Amino acid sequence: MIGLDSLPLALIDELGAEIPFLYSLRTKDKLKAWRSCDPPITIPAWSVMTTGCDPGELGVYGFQRRLSRQNYSMVFNTSETVLQKRMWEFFPDGSLSFVWGVPQTAPHQAKKGHIEGGCILNSVHEPHFVVPGEYRSELSKLLGEPRLFDISGYRGSDLLGMVKHMHLMLDAKDRLMRWALPRGFDFLMMVLIETDRLHHAFWHHTFSNHPRFVHNSEYLNVLPDFYRKLDLLLRDWFDLAYQYNYSPILVSDHGVRPLQGIFCLNEWLISKGYLTLKDKDYKGLLEPEHIDFTKTLIYAQGGYCGRLWLNLKGRESLGILEDSSGFLARLKQELMLELQKRDINLHWLEPQQIYRRVSGIAPDVLLYFGDLDYRASSGVYLGELVYMDNDTGPDGVNHDLYGVIGSFDFDSLPQNILDFSQWHRRVFC
Repeated sequence: MIGLDSLPLALIDELGAEIPFLYSLRTKDKLKAWRSCDPPITIPAWSVMTTGCDPGELGVYGFQRRLSRQNYSMVFNTSETVLQKRMWEFFPDGSLSFVWGVPQTAPHQAKKGHIEGGCILNSVHEPHFVVPGEYRSELSKLLGEPRLFDISGYRGSDLLGMVKHMHLMLDAKDRLMRWALPRGFDFLMMVLIETDRLHHAFWHHTFSNHPRFVHNSEYLNVLPDFYRKLDLLLRDWFDLAYQYNYSPILVSDHGVRPLQGIFCLNEWLISKGYLTLKDKDYKGLLEPEHIDFTKTLIYAQGGYCGRLWLNLKGRESLGILEDSSGFLARLKQELMLELQKRDINLHWLEPQQIYRRVSGIAPDVLLYFGDLDYRASSGVYLGELVYMDNDTGPDGVNHDLYGVIGSFDFDSLPQNILDFSQWHRRVFC
């Protein structure tokens, strides 16, 4: 199983014959769109795919989570948040698996004959991997130093350094795949996070239909060149997989769409009198420590989607809001009216309505702005509510609800990532 983080069908259609292997999957109707989870982001999407549990059941609603109602601080989600079994854990005892680069699988638990390598996808944790003793020496030589699991600063300004880093990562994945396939693992899965970082950094340098297309960019060919190289490797990996009696499947956890801008959600809440800052002149990304919760009814987190957190009396340590249902109904109407002025539609999702079960501490509402054409910003800039540029660094895309799934071997594949683990167990276990 090969995962390409954030691959959309539109990209394959756009590049066409430049990527003949992927395009052949597409033209033979063997590569189709499938629905991601809500929200459609790397974490929790890969965990949904590999467990068959929705984000509510996992208690994973994004990159971060709250640990307690007693405070408002957030921590990063790691593998330790996911209590459910992954799809490779359903194979019989004694099975051998090779799992590499799958988000939210670190830190790993060592198992005999079981190889896992990946990262938590945030800058404060080092990459983590588990390699049983019989393979450790081989893999250490194969990987070299540094062991590359992610690209730091992919929203930074060093684009040439990023290109070099992505190709080093792809070369390492190629060595790993050619090493792993002949060894007869019962399950093999590798995820390439490189494609996601590529899209964020270079989409607006590549495609002229982007609203902020960079004309005459020196990076015009970075994305097509990377995909031409990747396409050749995918062809080789599929050929090797068949040679060693695998049935290869290609998946992505979500898609992408050109980023139109950001909507400053907390700035709007302040303007409505629902959110109060300790320092009314503060500018920048808003964190809980900047908020006066004794005077705040609701606050927001930003990112690919918005998340609203009610400061509910009797539930939060400093909660003051008493009528949550009435307040949310009014807030929804007010926000829709605000967005209509800017021709931006709103998708309002409440966890209790969209998940089979809600565990952990979930946000009270998830928000998609303009069908995910716009990111949500937690920032407060004391200015406009809508900005064209992303506020956490240069970015060309937002995430989309539809990724891809494809295989030459199966006529019937799941239509959404929530069903994948169960389908895989039925077919392979």
